[in-house]
Amino acid sequence: MDAGFDPGSWLGAVETLLSGAGAQGPLRSHGVDRNTVRLIARIEAQHADSAGRSHLTHAQVAELAGMSKATVMHSRLVLTDAALLELVPLPSQPHGAQRILHLPTAPARVGD
Repeated sequence: MDAGFDPGSWLGAVETLLSGAGAQGPLRSHGVDRNTVRLIARIEAQHADSAGRSHLTHAQVAELAGMSKATVMHSRLVLTDAALLELVPLPSQPHGAQRILHLPTAPARVGD
């Protein structure tokens, strides 16, 4: 039986990604640092449902984090590039989307 989304495991995968040597390139290309991505990941995990879905907008996360929407977007792109976060459009809501938090099936590697 599927136990559902485990925020601790997902945050562990994010930490593995961010502590790896390959993280520097994506962080630099998106103009964010490790601590910013960690904060955005914690907010995503705290607000995800039992299936690992987050419906927070960039503006909502920005308000919670005390950062700009652009910084949130770039932090989310680092997670998306590592396949830890997936953006899924919601056809029933114009401009609506959900983010799905994924555990990697293999060790996270970005920028290799």
